[in-house]
Amino acid sequence: METPSRTDGRLTAFGNQLVQVHNWLRKELAMLHDDLESVAEGRAERLRDLRAHCLTFCSALTRHHTGEDGGAFLVLADEFPGLRPSLEELAHDHGVMTGIIERLEELVDGVGPGSTQDEILDV
Repeated sequence: METPSRTDGRLTAFGNQLVQVHNWLRKELAMLHDDLESVAEGRAERLRDLRAHCLTFCSALTRHHTGEDGGAFLVLADEFPGLRPSLEELAHDHGVMTGIIERLEELVDGVGPGSTQDEILDV
C-alpha cells in the first residue's frame, strides 16, 4: 500500500503533466489562430500549412479529451469522489469543444484565396 506522501507526489506529478499538456494545446491554438488571420489577410501561401496544422491540432485535442473522458477522469473519480462534479463539468466542456473542433475543421476546409476575413474568423 502506498503512503499518503507517495500518493500525493504521484497526484502532483499527474497534475503537472496535465498543466503542461493544456499549455501546449493553448499554444498550438494560438498559432492556429495566427495562421487563420494570415490567410484572411490574403497570405494564402500559408493555406497548406494551415490545413496541416489544423488537422494535427484537432486530432491531438480530440485524443487528449478522449483520454481524459474515458480514462483519467474515471480513475480520478474513483480515487477522489469529491472531484466528480468538477470532472463531470470538464467532460461537458469537452463535448462543447467537440462541436467547436468540428466547426473549425469545416472552416479550414472552406478556406481559400477568395475567403473573407469574416468567413475565416467566424469560429
